[in-house]
Amino acid sequence: MNERSRSHSWRTVNRLSLAVLVGWTLIVVSVLILTLRQEHHHVLKQARAEAVTHLNKDLSFRQWATSHGGVYVVPSATTPPNPYLQHLPDRDVTTNLGQNLTLMNPAYMLREVMERYTETYGVRGHITGLYLLNPNNAPDLWEQEALHAFERGERERMEQTDIDGKPYLRLMRAMIMEKGCLKCHEASGVPEGGIRGGISTAVPLTPYLNSMQHMTRTLVMGHMLFWLAGLVALWFGRQQTLRFLKTQAQTRLALEEREARFKSIFFDSPTALWEEDLSEVKRHLDTHHPDVITITPEIARACAQKVRILSVNQATLTLMKAPDTETLLTSVEPFLDANALKAFGQGLQAFLQGQTRFVTETTQVTLTGEVIWISLSSSLAPGCETDWSKVFVSMNDITQRRQAETQLRDELERNRYLTRALDQDLLRRKQAEEAMRQAKETAERANKAKSEFLAIMSHEIRTPMNVVIGMGDVLLESPLNDEQREYLKKLQDAGSGLMELINQILDLSKIEAGHLRMVEEPVDVGELACEVAGLLRVVAAGKGLTLKCTIAPGLPPRIMADRMRLKQVLFNLLGNAIKFTDSGQVSLSGQRDPERPDELLLMVHDTGIGISAEMSQTIFDPFTQVDSSVTRRHGGTGLGLTISRRIVELMGGRITLESQPDSGSLFRVNLPIHPTEATLPAATPTVLAAGQHPCRALRILLVEDSEDNQLLIRTFLKGTPHALEIVENGEEAVAVVQTQSFDLVFMDVQMPIMDGYTATRLIRAWEQEHHHHPLTIITLTAHALDGEADRSREAGCDLYLSKPIKKQKLLEVIQQFGTTQNPV
Repeated sequence: MNERSRSHSWRTVNRLSLAVLVGWTLIVVSVLILTLRQEHHHVLKQARAEAVTHLNKDLSFRQWATSHGGVYVVPSATTPPNPYLQHLPDRDVTTNLGQNLTLMNPAYMLREVMERYTETYGVRGHITGLYLLNPNNAPDLWEQEALHAFERGERERMEQTDIDGKPYLRLMRAMIMEKGCLKCHEASGVPEGGIRGGISTAVPLTPYLNSMQHMTRTLVMGHMLFWLAGLVALWFGRQQTLRFLKTQAQTRLALEEREARFKSIFFDSPTALWEEDLSEVKRHLDTHHPDVITITPEIARACAQKVRILSVNQATLTLMKAPDTETLLTSVEPFLDANALKAFGQGLQAFLQGQTRFVTETTQVTLTGEVIWISLSSSLAPGCETDWSKVFVSMNDITQRRQAETQLRDELERNRYLTRALDQDLLRRKQAEEAMRQAKETAERANKAKSEFLAIMSHEIRTPMNVVIGMGDVLLESPLNDEQREYLKKLQDAGSGLMELINQILDLSKIEAGHLRMVEEPVDVGELACEVAGLLRVVAAGKGLTLKCTIAPGLPPRIMADRMRLKQVLFNLLGNAIKFTDSGQVSLSGQRDPERPDELLLMVHDTGIGISAEMSQTIFDPFTQVDSSVTRRHGGTGLGLTISRRIVELMGGRITLESQPDSGSLFRVNLPIHPTEATLPAATPTVLAAGQHPCRALRILLVEDSEDNQLLIRTFLKGTPHALEIVENGEEAVAVVQTQSFDLVFMDVQMPIMDGYTATRLIRAWEQEHHHHPLTIITLTAHALDGEADRSREAGCDLYLSKPIKKQKLLEVIQQFGTTQNPV
């Protein structure tokens, strides 16, 4: 930087410093003025607050005196009898002890208090009006203006004025004629509620103004110091700026020296170096390819023609086999083969993406036509990132290294071929393991989804079925004729059969998991078969079908089998036969198998639609229907035959099918015969007859959100001595248990707001904390899957009952609790 440029820069700094000084001064002065205005407003606000306080005090004194009709005092020189109250007969009175007293009306009392207050504290007070009894209360000019303003509707006036040459803040409020004032001022003619006059107060402003003057001096001094601090900062900034300019000049000189050294190194370097100007390339790309993402060979070649080489060193001439510098400065295009052109395009693409350096390895063609390998580095010069006006390029000959790498790569390829087979074997094994893992995860997800579906289905079906079956029990206890009672029994039997089917459907998950257990007991096969046929006879008759049940002689009276599971199989087979038969008959028969006398053969034969040979191969698979089209006429889940076959197999038997389309179907069930002479256990009903209640009367809490189930339990307990309380969720149950006493709680599980298990845990925790005897809590829920009873016990319940529940079972539980001292 020369002396003229330096002088110009310093003059610029001085002018800028002067402008900042003027601006800083204006800012400080403006802030000071604004602050002084705010302080003045604040002082006046404080004075007004004091004036309001004194005025409120005077108004309170006057209202108190008015409410008492004035006060009687002993007359004195300072308080003589009021001559303006001579018209009052009770102005002067004598006490029983002979003491003379005179009446001070509110104005008289307040005026004397104000005079003494003024002498003591300097705050002036005055009660006045336009209609006066006492001339001493006459208003001054300011008070007269205020009183006239009150007559025009105003109720308060405040103003800063001088009194005896001193500043005061005066505040006056209207005084309303009250009932107590009429005693002395009735002659004034002012009605009750009218403007009687006014009460004023005057606060001396001298202390406030002195305080404001002190604060003004403080603020002026503070802002002046702040202004001086700004001047110091400005001076320091000016010195730093001048120092920066001096440093900048020194830096520029150093850069010039460094550039000279760089040129010396550039031309003498053993590495091939050159400088390029790519500004024309950048403009070309911005104009013709503004949105280009990938530089194609065509774009790269067009750009190569616009490259301008600024300078090259001697090493570049040697590498390119060039006789002189002018030959290389013409164009870079002669050196670009396909690889070099591709590398050039990649370098441009890197610069377009914001990179400032690009490194690669590529081939290059010398001026003699020789192809060599080079390591290429292109870097944008500092400050040229936007216009690409200067790019430094360096090249090193790596032909020998590349040849050595090629030989090594060939050797590695031969070795790699030997291990490829082993890698493929390992890959196949890993793929197989991954496939097995994915299959396992898929199966687990499917099993979880199935379990969730079964749980929901169980709960949603059991809840209404609890009401259907329970209300049936109640109806059976009501007066019915024989025909009605028979129909209702059939309805109850069908409902019970439906619940057994639901339970068996839920058992599908047990069967697939291998957890279903067979419970063997003595079973009369003939009686069981006829019972199933009897349950479905009404359904068959509704379709106009004949349903027969035939048991051949020669069977043992009883065999060992799982009665419930065998009933389920017969119910499924016979129900399917009726469903898929539109005319004709359905039959159920039992006999010894002629070919295997040690086996029981049960056959279900129908004249229905039949099953094709192809469908017969899959009919026992889960969710398989004879007619699976969207227009099928027969419903069903496709689980019945699957469950039946697996149950029969668990009992050691088998199911076979013979059928043809439109010719009916014949299902054969073969079971091993294990005869037994044991007698069937006799039913011992324990339902209490009406009027019999050997157990004590209990207070029972039902926690149930279903109104239908609430009605059902209430109906069950109708006619019993027990008292029933009902709440609709667990949160209400916890609250009522903590405030009332109960003997027994029936707790539903799935409820809004709070479920039954959470409520039970909270009740148990409350009992422990308050040392209460544990309350008997019985789970009564539509959840019936495996593990529900365990979850009930873990939550703290004493007994688990699943819906639907019979009235007999419910009364038995209550009976058991009511006749024992301990919980169930």
